[in-house]
This record gives sequence, C-alpha cells and structure tokens, in this order.
Amino acid sequence: MAAYGAGRGAWIRSPISRVDDIRTPLMVVQGGNDVRVVKAESERIVDIDVYRAADRFLARHLG
Repeated sequence: MAAYGAGRGAWIRSPISRVDDIRTPLMVVQGGNDVRVVKAESERIVDIDVYRAADRFLARHLG
C-alpha cells in the first residue's frame, strides 16, 4: 500500500478497503507487465473472495 501513501487516508483510498461492498461477480484479470496495479494487490482481492467462500461453506457444513 506504500504507493497510496501512509496512514488512514491510504486505507480509505485503497480498493481493498471496499471489497465487502462488492455484490456482483468480479472478473480479475491482470497482465504480467501491468504497471498500474501491483500483482499482489490483484491476488489479494481474489484471496479475500476465496476465504469468504470457504468461511461460508464451513459455517454451513460444520455449524
């Protein structure tokens, strides 16, 4: 997140802080040489979605 600055303002501007607001399917595509988005940031959004789905699955089947 260093590219966005530091402190709370950086978090507020970061797209990752808004992931919980996504309600429609999101296709994340990134080229290996994309200079606008750090690959780790795209992967983080995908990871959050995977963990959220796993959490729902486990809650449903394990109680």
